[in-house]
Amino acid sequence: MQKAGADGIVIVQNCDYLQLDVCDKKYSRVKSVLLDPSCSGSGVLRDLNRLDDENEDEAALKIRLANLREFQINALRQSMRIPNVDLIVYSTCSIYEEENESVVAEILREHRDQQWELFAPRRFENWKRRGLKFEGLTTAESACLLRCHPSDGLNGFFVSCFRRRKVVVEEEKEGKEVERKEVVVVEENEEEEVRPKKKRKIWVPWHKKLWGN
Repeated sequence: MQKAGADGIVIVQNCDYLQLDVCDKKYSRVKSVLLDPSCSGSGVLRDLNRLDDENEDEAALKIRLANLREFQINALRQSMRIPNVDLIVYSTCSIYEEENESVVAEILREHRDQQWELFAPRRFENWKRRGLKFEGLTTAESACLLRCHPSDGLNGFFVSCFRRRKVVVEEEKEGKEVERKEVVVVEENEEEEVRPKKKRKIWVPWHKKLWGN
């Protein structure tokens, strides 16, 4: 962060994220999480150090992916425990579905009828390569996911966006059942009306109005 000139605005926590006390007061203002966890790096083909992956035993690779997937799911769960977070971006530089669609499907299985849902970022509405068809994901949910493959001329990567459903509960009245309304969180400024700026009024003391100076 010092080399990037960001040490004045970034606070580094050198600790185990899974053991982080998310209810600590110092995290109460955290609204968004960019989660880019450890992954296989299978999409980074330009990194010569990863060429050895091609020779990795299939059984060993399967075990490594399973271990990575478990950590990634736990890291996503931890992010969702932060009380005031309502937006999470989960990304990897992996092309394996074990670290991508499989992780997303597991999290949605836990939260499908609760707090979290997928959404497609509008800034990437023209992005062509989307998520793979995967058991546990609907067609619409797969379409929310962004993928890039080395065959596209870029490094391979995966991006998914989660948002928290805001549930407003009205007070119970006259013995009626409590009505629940869901309010969808939209990206900032996407639906905001463009309003003309109002001219600022200048206050003039009364004696200047009277004598004109």
